[in-house]
Amino acid sequence: MILIFSEEADTSTSDVVNWFRYLKIEFKLINNLYPANINWVKDGLVIEQDSETLLLSDVKAVFYRRGNMKFSPDKINFVPLNVLVQKEFDNLSEIFNYEILSKKSINSFNNSTVNKYIVSDKAKKIKILVPKDYIITSVNELQRIMVDTPKLITKTLSGSSIIDIDDTKFGVVYTKLITKKIIKKNKIFQPTYFQEYIEKRYELRIFYLAGQFWTMAIFSQNDKKTTVDFRNYNFEKPNRTVPYTLPKDIEEKLQILMEELKLNCGSIDMIVSKNLQYYFLEVNPIGQFGMVSNPCNYHLEKEIVNYLKYGEERIFKNY
Repeated sequence: MILIFSEEADTSTSDVVNWFRYLKIEFKLINNLYPANINWVKDGLVIEQDSETLLLSDVKAVFYRRGNMKFSPDKINFVPLNVLVQKEFDNLSEIFNYEILSKKSINSFNNSTVNKYIVSDKAKKIKILVPKDYIITSVNELQRIMVDTPKLITKTLSGSSIIDIDDTKFGVVYTKLITKKIIKKNKIFQPTYFQEYIEKRYELRIFYLAGQFWTMAIFSQNDKKTTVDFRNYNFEKPNRTVPYTLPKDIEEKLQILMEELKLNCGSIDMIVSKNLQYYFLEVNPIGQFGMVSNPCNYHLEKEIVNYLKYGEERIFKNY
Protein backbone atom coordinates (compact mmCIF):
# COMPACT_ATOMS: atom_id res chain seq x y z
CA MET A 1 0.00 0.00 0.00
CA ILE A 2 1.29 3.46 -0.99
CA LEU A 3 -0.04 6.38 1.06
CA ILE A 4 -0.38 9.78 -0.67
CA PHE A 5 -0.96 13.10 1.08
CA SER A 6 -2.15 15.93 -1.12
CA GLU A 7 -4.60 18.75 -1.71
CA GLU A 8 -7.68 18.80 -3.86
CA ALA A 9 -7.07 19.59 -7.56
CA ASP A 10 -3.27 19.19 -7.41
CA THR A 11 -2.45 18.29 -11.02
CA SER A 12 0.85 16.55 -10.26
CA THR A 13 -0.86 14.26 -7.75
CA SER A 14 -3.53 13.35 -10.29
CA ASP A 15 -0.89 12.44 -12.87
CA VAL A 16 0.93 10.18 -10.40
CA VAL A 17 -2.34 8.54 -9.31
CA ASN A 18 -3.11 7.73 -12.96
CA TRP A 19 0.13 5.71 -13.11
CA PHE A 20 -0.76 3.86 -9.91
CA ARG A 21 -4.07 2.89 -11.46
CA TYR A 22 -2.52 1.92 -14.78
CA LEU A 23 0.12 -0.27 -13.11
CA LYS A 24 -2.49 -1.70 -10.70
CA ILE A 25 -0.54 -0.63 -7.61
CA GLU A 26 -2.59 -0.28 -4.44
CA PHE A 27 -2.66 3.23 -2.99
CA LYS A 28 -4.63 5.44 -0.62
CA LEU A 29 -5.00 9.17 -1.23
CA ILE A 30 -5.61 11.34 1.84
CA ASN A 31 -6.98 14.77 1.06
CA ASN A 32 -6.49 17.50 3.64
CA LEU A 33 -10.02 18.85 3.12
CA TYR A 34 -11.46 16.39 5.63
CA PRO A 35 -10.71 16.10 9.37
CA ALA A 36 -8.97 12.91 10.41
CA ASN A 37 -8.56 10.86 13.56
CA ILE A 38 -5.96 8.36 14.66
CA ASN A 39 -6.62 5.41 16.92
CA TRP A 40 -4.74 2.37 18.16
CA VAL A 41 -6.03 -1.14 17.65
CA LYS A 42 -4.39 -4.46 18.40
CA ASP A 43 -2.47 -4.37 15.11
CA GLY A 44 -1.24 -0.78 15.47
CA LEU A 45 -2.12 2.78 14.54
CA VAL A 46 -5.20 3.42 12.39
CA ILE A 47 -6.03 6.53 10.34
CA GLU A 48 -9.74 7.33 10.09
CA GLN A 49 -10.96 9.84 7.52
CA ASP A 50 -14.23 10.35 5.65
CA SER A 51 -15.69 7.01 6.88
CA GLU A 52 -12.60 5.07 5.74
CA THR A 53 -9.87 3.46 7.83
CA LEU A 54 -6.26 2.60 7.06
CA LEU A 55 -3.91 0.51 9.19
CA LEU A 56 -0.56 2.29 9.12
CA SER A 57 1.38 -0.99 9.29
CA ASP A 58 -0.05 -1.79 5.82
CA VAL A 59 1.67 1.30 4.38
CA LYS A 60 4.97 0.51 2.69
CA ALA A 61 5.80 3.98 1.30
CA VAL A 62 4.56 7.57 1.54
CA PHE A 63 4.32 10.26 -1.13
CA TYR A 64 3.93 13.68 0.46
CA ARG A 65 2.75 16.35 -1.95
CA ARG A 66 0.84 19.02 -0.06
CA GLY A 67 -1.41 19.73 2.90
CA ASN A 68 -1.39 18.35 6.40
CA MET A 69 -3.48 16.07 8.57
CA LYS A 70 -6.22 17.78 10.55
CA PHE A 71 -6.56 16.27 14.00
CA SER A 72 -9.37 18.38 15.46
CA PRO A 73 -10.73 17.71 18.96
CA ASP A 74 -14.36 18.42 19.79
CA LYS A 75 -14.74 21.78 21.50
CA ILE A 76 -15.60 21.84 25.20
CA ASN A 77 -17.34 24.76 26.90
CA PHE A 78 -14.41 25.34 29.19
CA VAL A 79 -11.43 27.18 27.66
CA PRO A 80 -8.62 25.86 29.95
CA LEU A 81 -9.70 22.29 29.23
CA ASN A 82 -9.81 23.02 25.50
CA VAL A 83 -6.20 24.17 25.69
CA LEU A 84 -5.18 20.94 27.42
CA VAL A 85 -7.07 18.77 24.93
CA GLN A 86 -5.46 20.62 22.01
CA LYS A 87 -2.02 19.93 23.48
CA GLU A 88 -2.90 16.26 23.62
CA PHE A 89 -3.92 16.32 19.97
CA ASP A 90 -0.69 18.15 19.07
CA ASN A 91 1.21 15.27 20.65
CA LEU A 92 -0.88 12.78 18.69
CA SER A 93 0.11 14.63 15.51
CA GLU A 94 3.75 14.37 16.56
CA ILE A 95 3.40 10.62 17.08
CA PHE A 96 1.69 10.28 13.72
CA ASN A 97 4.51 12.16 11.96
CA TYR A 98 7.07 10.01 13.78
CA GLU A 99 5.39 6.83 12.52
CA ILE A 100 5.13 8.21 8.97
CA LEU A 101 8.83 9.13 8.93
CA SER A 102 9.72 5.50 9.59
CA LYS A 103 8.37 4.64 6.12
CA LYS A 104 10.16 4.96 2.80
CA SER A 105 8.95 8.32 1.52
CA ILE A 106 9.24 11.15 -0.93
CA ASN A 107 9.57 14.17 1.37
CA SER A 108 7.35 14.72 4.42
CA PHE A 109 5.32 17.16 6.50
CA ASN A 110 8.54 18.24 8.21
CA ASN A 111 10.39 19.50 5.12
CA SER A 112 7.64 20.69 2.79
CA THR A 113 8.96 24.27 2.96
CA VAL A 114 12.44 25.73 3.07
CA ASN A 115 13.81 29.19 3.87
CA LYS A 116 15.10 30.82 0.69
CA TYR A 117 17.83 32.83 2.43
CA ILE A 118 19.10 29.86 4.47
CA VAL A 119 19.13 27.61 1.39
CA SER A 120 21.14 30.23 -0.52
CA ASP A 121 23.63 30.43 2.34
CA LYS A 122 24.06 26.65 2.40
CA ALA A 123 24.55 26.64 -1.39
CA LYS A 124 27.31 29.25 -1.10
CA LYS A 125 29.14 27.11 1.45
CA ILE A 126 29.09 24.23 -1.05
CA LYS A 127 30.70 26.57 -3.62
CA ILE A 128 27.58 26.85 -5.77
CA LEU A 129 27.30 30.26 -7.42
CA VAL A 130 24.36 32.23 -6.00
CA PRO A 131 23.34 35.82 -6.83
CA LYS A 132 24.00 38.29 -4.01
CA ASP A 133 20.97 38.57 -1.75
CA TYR A 134 19.73 41.03 0.86
CA ILE A 135 16.85 41.61 3.24
CA ILE A 136 16.11 45.34 3.24
CA THR A 137 13.60 47.61 4.97
CA SER A 138 14.40 51.12 3.67
CA VAL A 139 14.89 52.93 0.38
CA ASN A 140 18.08 54.54 1.68
CA GLU A 141 19.71 51.15 2.25
CA LEU A 142 18.41 49.89 -1.09
CA GLN A 143 19.96 52.87 -2.89
CA ARG A 144 23.27 52.33 -1.08
CA ILE A 145 23.40 48.70 -2.24
CA MET A 146 22.45 49.63 -5.80
CA VAL A 147 25.53 51.80 -6.17
CA ASP A 148 27.51 48.59 -6.70
CA THR A 149 24.60 46.37 -7.78
CA PRO A 150 22.47 48.59 -10.06
CA LYS A 151 19.94 45.88 -10.92
CA LEU A 152 18.08 43.86 -8.31
CA ILE A 153 15.04 41.63 -8.36
CA THR A 154 12.58 41.18 -5.51
CA LYS A 155 10.58 38.09 -4.66
CA THR A 156 8.84 36.63 -1.64
CA LEU A 157 11.17 35.21 1.00
CA SER A 158 8.73 32.34 1.58
CA GLY A 159 8.59 31.44 -2.10
CA SER A 160 4.81 31.65 -2.04
CA SER A 161 3.13 33.66 -4.79
CA ILE A 162 -0.48 32.62 -4.20
CA ILE A 163 -3.11 33.84 -1.76
CA ASP A 164 -6.55 32.43 -0.99
CA ILE A 165 -9.53 34.79 -0.99
CA ASP A 166 -12.96 33.24 -0.34
CA ASP A 167 -11.69 29.78 -1.38
CA THR A 168 -10.30 31.19 -4.65
CA LYS A 169 -6.58 31.12 -5.39
CA PHE A 170 -4.86 34.19 -6.84
CA GLY A 171 -1.31 34.44 -8.16
CA VAL A 172 -0.31 37.91 -7.04
CA VAL A 173 3.44 38.03 -6.51
CA TYR A 174 5.88 37.60 -9.38
CA THR A 175 9.60 38.30 -9.45
CA LYS A 176 10.05 42.00 -10.20
CA LEU A 177 13.03 43.92 -11.54
CA ILE A 178 14.06 46.89 -9.39
CA THR A 179 16.01 49.77 -10.95
CA LYS A 180 17.11 53.16 -9.63
CA LYS A 181 14.52 54.93 -11.77
CA ILE A 182 11.52 53.44 -9.93
CA ILE A 183 12.73 53.99 -6.39
CA LYS A 184 11.18 56.83 -4.37
CA LYS A 185 13.16 58.40 -1.56
CA ASN A 186 12.52 58.37 2.19
CA LYS A 187 10.37 55.26 2.26
CA ILE A 188 10.30 52.55 4.89
CA PHE A 189 8.79 49.18 4.00
CA GLN A 190 8.33 45.68 5.36
CA PRO A 191 11.42 43.43 5.37
CA THR A 192 11.79 42.48 1.71
CA TYR A 193 14.00 39.97 -0.05
CA PHE A 194 16.17 41.31 -2.88
CA GLN A 195 18.57 39.45 -5.11
CA GLU A 196 21.16 40.52 -7.66
CA TYR A 197 19.76 40.40 -11.21
CA ILE A 198 21.88 38.17 -13.48
CA GLU A 199 21.57 38.48 -17.25
CA LYS A 200 20.96 34.97 -18.54
CA ARG A 201 21.31 32.93 -21.70
CA TYR A 202 18.58 30.60 -20.51
CA GLU A 203 17.15 29.19 -17.31
CA LEU A 204 16.93 25.64 -16.01
CA ARG A 205 14.16 23.76 -14.24
CA ILE A 206 15.54 20.63 -12.60
CA PHE A 207 13.58 17.80 -11.03
CA TYR A 208 15.54 15.83 -8.45
CA LEU A 209 14.62 12.44 -7.04
CA ALA A 210 16.82 10.13 -4.99
CA GLY A 211 20.13 11.15 -6.57
CA GLN A 212 18.87 11.53 -10.15
CA PHE A 213 18.37 14.76 -12.11
CA TRP A 214 16.01 15.56 -14.97
CA THR A 215 16.63 19.00 -16.45
CA MET A 216 14.83 21.29 -18.89
CA ALA A 217 16.26 24.48 -20.44
CA ILE A 218 13.84 27.37 -20.94
CA PHE A 219 14.69 30.13 -23.39
CA SER A 220 12.69 32.71 -21.46
CA GLN A 221 15.09 35.57 -22.20
CA ASN A 222 13.84 35.70 -25.80
CA ASP A 223 10.49 37.15 -24.70
CA LYS A 224 10.21 40.46 -22.78
CA LYS A 225 7.17 39.12 -20.96
CA THR A 226 9.08 36.19 -19.43
CA THR A 227 12.63 37.56 -19.20
CA VAL A 228 12.44 38.32 -15.47
CA ASP A 229 9.90 35.69 -14.40
CA PHE A 230 9.07 32.65 -16.52
CA ARG A 231 5.77 32.28 -14.63
CA ASN A 232 4.47 35.38 -16.39
CA TYR A 233 3.54 33.01 -19.22
CA ASN A 234 3.06 34.03 -22.81
CA PHE A 235 0.29 31.63 -23.81
CA GLU A 236 0.15 32.92 -27.38
CA LYS A 237 3.85 32.30 -27.99
CA PRO A 238 5.23 29.92 -25.33
CA ASN A 239 8.95 29.83 -24.55
CA ARG A 240 11.02 27.18 -26.28
CA THR A 241 11.92 24.33 -23.89
CA VAL A 242 14.33 21.42 -24.46
CA PRO A 243 15.83 18.53 -22.45
CA TYR A 244 19.19 19.46 -20.95
CA THR A 245 22.14 17.64 -19.37
CA LEU A 246 23.77 19.30 -16.36
CA PRO A 247 27.57 19.28 -16.01
CA LYS A 248 28.69 16.54 -13.66
CA ASP A 249 30.24 18.94 -11.15
CA ILE A 250 26.99 20.91 -10.89
CA GLU A 251 25.03 17.71 -10.25
CA GLU A 252 27.49 16.70 -7.55
CA LYS A 253 27.15 20.04 -5.75
CA LEU A 254 23.36 20.00 -6.02
CA GLN A 255 23.35 16.46 -4.63
CA ILE A 256 25.30 17.66 -1.59
CA LEU A 257 22.89 20.57 -1.14
CA MET A 258 19.80 18.34 -1.27
CA GLU A 259 21.36 15.95 1.25
CA GLU A 260 22.22 18.92 3.50
CA LEU A 261 18.57 20.03 3.29
CA LYS A 262 17.42 16.43 3.94
CA LEU A 263 15.37 16.46 0.73
CA ASN A 264 15.16 13.40 -1.49
CA CYS A 265 12.92 15.18 -3.98
CA GLY A 266 12.43 18.73 -5.22
CA SER A 267 12.28 21.18 -8.09
CA ILE A 268 15.43 23.29 -8.50
CA ASP A 269 15.68 26.60 -10.37
CA MET A 270 18.97 27.73 -11.92
CA ILE A 271 20.09 30.11 -14.64
CA VAL A 272 23.02 30.01 -17.03
CA SER A 273 24.55 33.46 -17.37
CA LYS A 274 25.80 35.21 -20.49
CA ASN A 275 29.31 33.97 -19.71
CA LEU A 276 28.05 30.39 -19.17
CA GLN A 277 28.20 30.29 -15.38
CA TYR A 278 25.62 28.28 -13.45
CA TYR A 279 23.72 30.21 -10.76
CA PHE A 280 21.47 28.55 -8.20
CA LEU A 281 18.23 30.41 -7.47
CA GLU A 282 16.03 28.22 -5.25
CA VAL A 283 14.57 24.80 -4.54
CA ASN A 284 10.93 23.93 -3.97
CA PRO A 285 10.43 20.57 -2.20
CA ILE A 286 6.92 20.20 -3.63
CA GLY A 287 7.13 22.14 -6.89
CA GLN A 288 5.08 21.17 -9.90
CA PHE A 289 7.04 18.77 -12.08
CA GLY A 290 4.60 18.30 -14.97
CA MET A 291 6.09 21.37 -16.65
CA VAL A 292 9.41 19.47 -16.91
CA SER A 293 8.02 15.97 -17.41
CA ASN A 294 5.67 16.56 -20.32
CA PRO A 295 7.71 18.78 -22.69
CA CYS A 296 10.83 16.62 -22.26
CA ASN A 297 9.06 13.23 -22.27
CA TYR A 298 10.71 12.34 -18.97
CA HIS A 299 7.64 10.52 -17.56
CA LEU A 300 8.54 11.72 -14.08
CA GLU A 301 5.21 10.54 -12.71
CA LYS A 302 6.18 6.96 -13.52
CA GLU A 303 9.64 7.47 -12.03
CA ILE A 304 7.96 8.53 -8.77
CA VAL A 305 5.76 5.44 -8.78
CA ASN A 306 8.78 3.21 -9.49
CA TYR A 307 10.68 4.69 -6.55
CA LEU A 308 7.77 4.33 -4.14
CA LYS A 309 7.04 0.78 -5.22
CA TYR A 310 10.52 -0.65 -5.78
CA GLY A 311 13.15 1.77 -4.44
CA GLU A 312 16.10 3.62 -5.91
CA GLU A 313 17.39 0.67 -7.91
CA ARG A 314 14.31 0.69 -10.16
CA ILE A 315 14.43 4.36 -11.21
CA PHE A 316 14.98 4.71 -14.96
CA LYS A 317 13.73 1.16 -15.53
CA ASN A 318 10.46 0.22 -17.15
CA TYR A 319 8.68 -1.93 -14.59
